Amino acid sequence: MIYYLASIPRSGSTLLASLLGQREDTFVSLTSNLGESMGAYVHAWENNPATKAGECGKEELYRTLKSILESKYSDKSEEIIFDKGRMWPSPQIMETMSKVLGEPVKIVATVRPIAECIASFYVVDKGMNIKEWIKTSPLMQHLMQSYQMLKVGYEKNPENFCLIEYDNLCDNPQGELDRIADFLGVERH
Repeated sequence: MIYYLASIPRSGSTLLASLLGQREDTFVSLTSNLGESMGAYVHAWENNPATKAGECGKEELYRTLKSILESKYSDKSEEIIFDKGRMWPSPQIMETMSKVLGEPVKIVATVRPIAECIASFYVVDKGMNIKEWIKTSPLMQHLMQSYQMLKVGYEKNPENFCLIEYDNLCDNPQGELDRIADFLGVERH
């Protein structure tokens, strides 16, 4: 089964991915282009005159998206697959993916106070003075876009999310991994 890891940058997603990947039955992707690739297909499908002329229905679209999804990880033998991407919390994407999968999507997301994420990104970037960096940095813009996407998705569909707080993950990794297993409905490890 495929699940999604969609976290705020600098919130512990790399640590969580490493911990999840220690399960023999679990594969966690690096940051993936799957969502963007599927989105490009949807855009092309919707805007192609042949779609309308051929009377192609949404079910055809969902079958094709499912084949893209299955093909992406067809070389993986693990039963649990996590695709890591920041756009999965989009309500529109979640709705489409629920139709593709035939069940609600499940998203695991690490979260951390936004000020800590900003400070962490600033240290990594080693940029200009912080006020200027906050106004102009592409990393800062990426952080805020990711934050907004997660916020909107969670507010619309909180039942589809398992939020993992960074401090809790650091202080009690096994407890957080157990929470994730329970959320996914898989055996604890």
